[in-house]
Amino acid sequence: MKKHLLITASLLLSVIFQALGSNPKLIYPADRSMFNTCTDRKVFSVNANDSLARIVYIKVLRNDPRELLYSYTKALTPQTSIQAVEIQTYPDKYFLEAGQYLIEVKTADANLKIIGLRYFTIFAVGSTNGIKPRFAYPTAGATEVSLTPTVKLQPYTSCGNVGQVIYFLDRHPADWKGDDLQTDTLLGQAYEWKVPKPLQPNTEYDVAAVFITGYFFPSQQTGSVSFTTATAPAGGDPILVSPAPNSSSITICGRYIGITVNPNHPDARTVGVKVLLNDPRTFVIGGGGSLTPQEATRNVTLALSNALRPLQQYLIEVTTFDAQGSLLKQKYFTIFTPSRGSSFPELVYPANQSMNVSLTPTIALKPFPTDACGTLSEVVYELWSGAEAQRAEFTSPVYQWTPPKTLLPNTIYQLRVTFRGVGITPIGPDVSTSISFTTGVPAGNRMGAGDLAADEKTTIHPNPFVRFTTIHLPPSYGQASVRMYSVNGQMVFEQQSTGGSAVYLGEGLRSGLYLVLIRNATGHKEQFKIIKQE
Repeated sequence: MKKHLLITASLLLSVIFQALGSNPKLIYPADRSMFNTCTDRKVFSVNANDSLARIVYIKVLRNDPRELLYSYTKALTPQTSIQAVEIQTYPDKYFLEAGQYLIEVKTADANLKIIGLRYFTIFAVGSTNGIKPRFAYPTAGATEVSLTPTVKLQPYTSCGNVGQVIYFLDRHPADWKGDDLQTDTLLGQAYEWKVPKPLQPNTEYDVAAVFITGYFFPSQQTGSVSFTTATAPAGGDPILVSPAPNSSSITICGRYIGITVNPNHPDARTVGVKVLLNDPRTFVIGGGGSLTPQEATRNVTLALSNALRPLQQYLIEVTTFDAQGSLLKQKYFTIFTPSRGSSFPELVYPANQSMNVSLTPTIALKPFPTDACGTLSEVVYELWSGAEAQRAEFTSPVYQWTPPKTLLPNTIYQLRVTFRGVGITPIGPDVSTSISFTTGVPAGNRMGAGDLAADEKTTIHPNPFVRFTTIHLPPSYGQASVRMYSVNGQMVFEQQSTGGSAVYLGEGLRSGLYLVLIRNATGHKEQFKIIKQE
């Protein structure tokens, strides 16, 4: 009540000052104009319009409910007291949300006596606070949602652009971990997401989406809804969950292979799986198992003896039977086998044809994949340029090597890395990868306390990554701490390291966006965004 009385009194004073001729003017934004808070200039332009004015005050008031948002002050000279002057708003804060606002312009003389007061109205459009993801499908509390839904979001309409959309789906109440969690990180304005694995029927789920946006600074907005899936249709066809149909995602290196299916029929009490060579149509392996009423509409995994050959096309026959053994449904799916997971050496640092490589580099490899075929027993590094050559041979899996001799500056080098072992490739005992790179020129001096040499950079490769990524710190870094945070601000990794070394990230992490912060002993700081994919 007191606030409204004060504002009413101020409006009366404004009328009195206007009648006396002391009439400050708001030039920009103009009175009763539309102000786009996303794109328009964040300044006020006013004219005190009185040669005695030495101070101009500006207040921004929300119209309903009436409250003060911002206030600004600017000193005037005899010359600027009758000229248009600009007053910068707070550049590091969000300015105005959509709505109607009052702009109070007040002037005072050298003795701080108020000599002019006037109010103006502007209408703001746009939004700088970001808009949380809003779900077009499924909506909050929706029922009878598809077991294989495509999540759809309403387009983002706030300031800035959506750079990434992160999706999460989990059984309600969600803890965002465990076997029921499904997640994906999509780049750009990805407003649709096909849920990769079929959902359980008649089950409540939570789905969340995160907008990663940038306007004044990178930010994220999260929205979520709960929904219930539909009842499994009577007589539904069986579903092949893993490996995905028409894919080559199956792993055939071990003694057994796993086939995951959803019987998708409430009356199913037995499920059978056969793997057939496509051409000529020949039975290869098979298996099956009994089902409980709950398992009749849930994912079940069968372990079959591995008898598959690489680089072949197979048919998977999935058949369901009721309690009396009568056939319910039968469906065929096509899959392709990979080349038994043969794994060539994959360089993390340096990258092929990279420039400005350190003169004392630490060569870093991705570890031999756990799902690759065979057993790795030796790693051989060979580095040369003209007549200069260095070589190292390790009789165990060693994934980092620092050449003992300093490399020549501004020189092209060839690097070959060889994996040797038993059964790691069907065509021989070893596999090799060769790359070339160019060394840098030593820095003549340092830039400043805590900074790195101008020709040295911290590298992260690969990014995005599936299994893990590697940070390579320049030799000049010295002692450094490496920390990684999730999008929720939780620290998920911390390690002390030194310049010229490599730090491996990613083991045990779920897919999503992470922030990496690096700080050395001299105060130099760097931060990177990395994305782990499924």
